[in-house]
Amino acid sequence: MAKLNKKTPVVDRYKVGAVTHPRAVKNYEGGLGYDFSDPRTRLFTQVATALVGENTFYRSAQDKDSDLLKSIQEVLEIDPLYILSLAAFARNKLFLRTVPMVLLGEAAKNAKHFIDSKGRSVIPEYVPKIIKRVDELAEVLAYVSDGGSFGDEGGGHMVPN
Repeated sequence: MAKLNKKTPVVDRYKVGAVTHPRAVKNYEGGLGYDFSDPRTRLFTQVATALVGENTFYRSAQDKDSDLLKSIQEVLEIDPLYILSLAAFARNKLFLRTVPMVLLGEAAKNAKHFIDSKGRSVIPEYVPKIIKRVDELAEVLAYVSDGGSFGDEGGGHMVPN
């Protein structure tokens, strides 16, 4: 019999009822999850795990993308610069390509939120931090010209080369 490797009672740590955390919720599999009440935290999680326009095991692309846009709108109202900072972070540190273009496109569509105290837009100073390839600018333009829709949902317009 082992002296150091003793059997300990197993606690079902995935059972939500056993958790006293105030934001504990059940996830899609019935396991432990957390409700992100802060819109910035929710948006960060959605961006970091984003497969824009792609179905996942639990959710359709349309539902996920719709929730992403709702979160962007919520954050625009409370902390608009977070959108651009998050886009730069997602592109440069997380090496994501599509979702930073969506964030930049949404910033462009809501430009009134990005005016500094001198009356100038702050978006141009973030563009070089987000756009790293020539084709990414075309992605942003296509997204904005379609009114902020994804792939087959919108007009699906391509920006000509």
